[in-house]
Amino acid sequence: TNSEISTGLSYPIHDINDEMVIEILDEARNNISNNGLFQIPSMLSPKGLEMFSSIMYNNDDNEIPLRSYFRKTRMNILQKSESDYEDQTVPNFQQTSIYPHTDNNPFNPLEQFMNFSMNVINHIDLTPEFDALYTYPPLLQFLRHVVTTTNLSKDSSFNNLHLRKDFNGSVYGFFGNENDEDLWHLDESPFTCIWMIRKPQSGGNLHYLYVGGKSDDKSLENDTKEMIARILVDYVKDQVLSYDIPQYIDINGDNIPIGIVDANPGDMYCFHGNVVLHKSSIIKGDDPRIIIATAFADTIDFENTNLVQDEFFCESNSKK
Repeated sequence: TNSEISTGLSYPIHDINDEMVIEILDEARNNISNNGLFQIPSMLSPKGLEMFSSIMYNNDDNEIPLRSYFRKTRMNILQKSESDYEDQTVPNFQQTSIYPHTDNNPFNPLEQFMNFSMNVINHIDLTPEFDALYTYPPLLQFLRHVVTTTNLSKDSSFNNLHLRKDFNGSVYGFFGNENDEDLWHLDESPFTCIWMIRKPQSGGNLHYLYVGGKSDDKSLENDTKEMIARILVDYVKDQVLSYDIPQYIDINGDNIPIGIVDANPGDMYCFHGNVVLHKSSIIKGDDPRIIIATAFADTIDFENTNLVQDEFFCESNSKK
């Protein structure tokens, strides 16, 4: 219920005029404008963290009480597997085309495949508390106040924020054990918030690249393609991407920093996943990495493509 979610959050986001909320909003707007991402420490209260943690993790046997499926595959930055490579459309992606090469890197970034391994908890296997968090009206209002009043909204379609039409892609979970890893990728979903439930001993941090502050869409598109190509040439082809992530990438003579989010349990971070290239680093140690993902849309009728729905959110993929 709304009252349960309200006590499960640390801040009174139902009151946009609260001094603490105003301060959080200002900082979030500044961070997402400059870095493409914002983080709010302890967004979940101790009560909220305990509620979701107890649902998602059994301390006694180190297992997931919920149904899940272990997904291990190789995908490219658009999360297309090698077997699906022929369908290389770029849905819901602000930079509407990634061509086979850039001037400095004559290869096709879409042909570079990276490892992905993680337990996925589909929306249909989550308990009602997760939908209550996702649909909590003050949360959507709060996020709208961030994304519709930043510099990003001037150069993108973010003049509003909506709950997703395809509810299967709205909220889901990831459970990563030692040596599980993510890949550099772009989301189909325009805006995603990650809630950290359990933190591993080492690794599992989000690494991300954002080229912002461009008033010319063509310039932004070219820089983004160059950024993707450089990442993949320099690191994927050397097969050290998961283990040796650099601090900067040189794009047209500019050192673009690779951001790192070191989130603690209860923290929330949000970003425009279809324009921010990102990955979580390989997990080390016995403690798992457990997160909740809540995905929002910039249009009322947004849906994932059938391929992504089949891969991540269909009922047939869920098993104990």
